[in-house]
Amino acid sequence: MGKFYYGQASNGEYGALLERLSGSKPNSEHTSTLPLAQIWKPGSQAYGMLKGWFEDKFPGIDLDSAEKVFEHATPIRGEGIGKASMTDLMLIDEKYKIAIEAKFKEVFDSYEPIGKWLEKGDRENRIKVLNGWLKDVIGDGLPGEEVKDVPYQFLHRAASALRDSNGRDASVVYVIFWNADVDAHNHNNTKRGRYSKVSKRTSFINSIKKAYKLLSEKYGAKFKLEICLIETRVAEGIHVPPPEELGSLYGLMRSESVYVFDKFPLR
Repeated sequence: MGKFYYGQASNGEYGALLERLSGSKPNSEHTSTLPLAQIWKPGSQAYGMLKGWFEDKFPGIDLDSAEKVFEHATPIRGEGIGKASMTDLMLIDEKYKIAIEAKFKEVFDSYEPIGKWLEKGDRENRIKVLNGWLKDVIGDGLPGEEVKDVPYQFLHRAASALRDSNGRDASVVYVIFWNADVDAHNHNNTKRGRYSKVSKRTSFINSIKKAYKLLSEKYGAKFKLEICLIETRVAEGIHVPPPEELGSLYGLMRSESVYVFDKFPLR
């Protein structure tokens, strides 16, 4: 099973993908791209479970032969100036185009709404950028005031799935890795007035569900949202290298299971 890519690079083989990823610099062993890369390892038990989940949610998908593009870039449309939208993993087969966003220890409430995002930087340029993403998602119709509450990153993730889908069904999938022991520890040590990791995750999920409902029901945006929660931990006996060497974990995935997926999937 080939067709693995890092951007437009690599020869399509899984090993080549890991080699490309090994040159990156993860912030910690809880950086989401690490378990995301391992879970797609051909022939692994985790991939088999993942495949079953996708085949249930996306009937007729050809997951084995689908293109799997890590760090897929979607340029800004129109006159706006800025960086391309980088999707963690884009799946493309004959029937589907699926933008996958992975989360692990990232702060879930960092998805700021469009209204707050517009107030930062060059507002005139940001309006142009926003209109480009909105054109992909809701067409030429004028958005209502409530769009300001949609998480900005969720909007351009949907736009990335819809752009150049060429008759394919467009979808956004959130793969959320989590560790029950760590979450329980964080919950027990939460200071008064602050959210626990569990609460942040729940709030994050609710925010993207609300945004999806608005964009699809009110504006007729033609994409699907799915959320997959996977309990994840670092395997026993795995030596976690210092921060400057964390990219070596990708190479280790060739022969070892760096992560164990205990409960899969939960949603």
